[in-house]
Amino acid sequence: PLAHGTAIVSGELLPGDVDVFEVWVKPGSRLRASVFDSARGEFNDSVLRLRDRDGALLAENDDGGPGFLSNLEYQLPQASARRGARVPIYVELTGFDPVGGDARPHPEHFAYQLVISEDRPH
Repeated sequence: PLAHGTAIVSGELLPGDVDVFEVWVKPGSRLRASVFDSARGEFNDSVLRLRDRDGALLAENDDGGPGFLSNLEYQLPQASARRGARVPIYVELTGFDPVGGDARPHPEHFAYQLVISEDRPH
């Protein structure tokens, strides 16, 4: 579970990497994730995805944050699971690599901070 509803993770993204973080959240919560570049390089490019325990894509974002960095927000559905039960959500971070590539692609190799937060239902 996220301590106090928020976590900050630092890492380094290399070309071809997919960094995956397992987060246990309450059904009905609103989950937010945002990527920030340690060097404040606005041309570094990331993609964020949220997946459920079966690997189904729940949400995806490419350029929602500053520059080419990504952020997203997802409202988990209410579940009929027992009260207080949490479910795993997988936050994936990878570099954007367009099919065919650009003549001058945006860098995918950079240090990052990933901020993940959960607004829990009452």
